[in-house]
Amino acid sequence: MPDFASRAGVVLVLMLVTASGAGARLVGDDPARRAVEADERGRHLLDVAIGVEGAMGADLALRLLETGQLHTTGLRREARELVRLRLSGATEPFQPLVVSHRGADSRQQESSVALGIYPVDALSLRCRLAMQFFDPEPQTARGLVLDVAPGLELPPPECRDVLLPQVDVFYRTLSAILAGTLTARERRELLQWEIARRYVGGIGHPMQIAPAAAFIEALGAPRDVTDRLASELGAAVGRIPGSPRALFHVVAEQSWNPVGELLERLPEASRRQLCGELKGFVLRSLQAPRCADLPSDAYPAEALSYLNDTVFVSGPVVSDEAARRPMIGDAPAFTPIWSSARSRAYGRECQDINWDRRTMVKRGETEWTDWKLRYLKFASSLRDWSAISERDDYDYLVEKSSIIAVMLENAPDEASLLEVVEDFVSLVRHANRSKVPSQVLLAHASVSLSRLPEARRKLVLEMFRSGPAPVSAYAEFQLEGVDALRIVPPGGSPGGNK
Repeated sequence: MPDFASRAGVVLVLMLVTASGAGARLVGDDPARRAVEADERGRHLLDVAIGVEGAMGADLALRLLETGQLHTTGLRREARELVRLRLSGATEPFQPLVVSHRGADSRQQESSVALGIYPVDALSLRCRLAMQFFDPEPQTARGLVLDVAPGLELPPPECRDVLLPQVDVFYRTLSAILAGTLTARERRELLQWEIARRYVGGIGHPMQIAPAAAFIEALGAPRDVTDRLASELGAAVGRIPGSPRALFHVVAEQSWNPVGELLERLPEASRRQLCGELKGFVLRSLQAPRCADLPSDAYPAEALSYLNDTVFVSGPVVSDEAARRPMIGDAPAFTPIWSSARSRAYGRECQDINWDRRTMVKRGETEWTDWKLRYLKFASSLRDWSAISERDDYDYLVEKSSIIAVMLENAPDEASLLEVVEDFVSLVRHANRSKVPSQVLLAHASVSLSRLPEARRKLVLEMFRSGPAPVSAYAEFQLEGVDALRIVPPGGSPGGNK
């Protein structure tokens, strides 16, 4: 069978890499063999990761490395090689950010949220892997990062774009690489500043401006080097075409604060030069055809206020610096979900059940019984809901898993809970056949599990563990104390380690 052959091939490659890299013969009472056998838990978990295809298998291996679960050199080396083999399995090039609140309940929003919880885009996986090579093989770590072109191959932003690239992880990783992987000779030859100059001067997308400024600050370079890097940044900004889409996102997220902080450190001449190029980009963006979903006034007061207070303190942008009103450009092309009458009806009923459950604290036993019967009836009707009524499998899976997440949280007893979990396991099987991105479905599992009490969460995880991959593998990790599902603690954020 193809899956078995693929898995066996990966295992064989990793065994060869491990054996040849260690230079050991795993026979008799060889110390390397005894060390691997002693780490039975790590061996088991790494085998689980090997059994998951593509980027999600890489994510699991990285979680083992990032949380210190592998206690032998051989296992850690094997995990790194697994991730390297799986880098090509990433289907998204970078972490995306939704550009407008109008994108709620869209495929683009689902992708953004899922990759925020599970950083399995190609750029994030590469950077995460580089950090795992940092100590044992610094030259390999550096090569992984410097293989990325300075412009990061980001497409120019347009008004029709729904997603913008979030690339901060690359510049944070590059900073760490330059701080810790160069030899003494390379430092004497000032290689770190030459590499920094190449990457700062090579940016070509508005979403790189703030991360590049933060990168310059983090380097802790001598003043003259910082000035030269700021000059390179200014020259690069001067080449970036205007983008109302990116500019208004910067304002909405107030993400140019690192730019203002860098400017405060620069001497007057360098500050004027960089400010002038930044102002040029702002004016080009404000004078360009305005995206149809953005404010139509030529100089929105809120945008100018933030930019002037943060970046252009010594020379504010004023409203008479443009002679014409911008033309109207395209609107973002979101792909909505919940587009069928049936999905919307299910969604409304689920919301009503959820609301009634939260307002029943002071109600009597009769009201509770009525609510439970309503819950059970709705749960039963969900089992009759198939993909036939929806536009395609993606819509169906996202819609149904969203509702199942709420139903898990509101289950009146364990029997009802287990029935809903069985529905989710069936949904995962359908998802695996339909090739819907695994991280999208896992994101719903992560959110729903975070809302369950510990006892119920463990019960759900036990059922997930007996279901299909990749959910079964993530459940196995979770039950072994590795927070692969990024279960959000109350008041916390996804991604914490156990």
